[in-house]
Amino acid sequence: MEGRLIPCHLSKHGTFIPRRGLIGLFGSLALGQTLSPRGGGELDGIPSYLRRYRDALGDRITKTRNERVVVAAKLKVSQGAEQAVNWTWEYPGSLRFAIPSQGKTLAFSATDSSARAVDDSQEQILEALVGDTPEAFLLSVQRGYIPRFLGDSFVVAGRTGFGSRVDVFEHGIPVAARRVAGASVKHFGFDSGTGLLARVQYSRAVGKKFVAVVTELSRYEILGGYVMPRTILQSQGKNEVFRLDLDSAVWGPRATDGIFSQEVK
Repeated sequence: MEGRLIPCHLSKHGTFIPRRGLIGLFGSLALGQTLSPRGGGELDGIPSYLRRYRDALGDRITKTRNERVVVAAKLKVSQGAEQAVNWTWEYPGSLRFAIPSQGKTLAFSATDSSARAVDDSQEQILEALVGDTPEAFLLSVQRGYIPRFLGDSFVVAGRTGFGSRVDVFEHGIPVAARRVAGASVKHFGFDSGTGLLARVQYSRAVGKKFVAVVTELSRYEILGGYVMPRTILQSQGKNEVFRLDLDSAVWGPRATDGIFSQEVK
């Protein structure tokens, strides 16, 4: 199991979440998981207390012929210059990400759980777009990985408006969109007012130690007919890893063109 991060950046009614109270959850989380798939592929078998977060997305993950989206965006990595990128995402989580100016691509195929990325920074983008999403959270529930509800309306320090109060779930799930497969305990924070995913926090191995990673989703708007975050920002400790600002999105049906299994470079 990958390193575990206690979300001490959140507080409930002015009181920080007790560290000792959360440590005891990990054992029961692992023991309580049911690994067999549930229901079909349309997220109709999830518990009633999670349907609010599914319904916040509209019908984009329950309606057929809307399984694929092509996105155009701007990417800024660390201190680098902003550059145009695009990606194709297909439910239940296959992704092909292209950086035309560099002639680079990275991909993940959900059908064979294979991840192809060039370096660690690109792998983090791949994981964020495949795994740090409401679809990934809900699909893992559909497959039998049940999250632990830690509570609602936790206050996020330094935030106002959207994402300033979140409903927090602790989720121990396989993380497939990496070059080396493994599992991770992540904390998903859904905006208490809208039910939309606002942040995902976990720890990631960097060298011989684990560092805090936070993926934030914000500026939700209607893109291509469905609600999507216009900004995806990931930070590692106090440093920004990457920022994606979405320009457009076009939704359509699943295709059998094999783009998620093509060679990356």
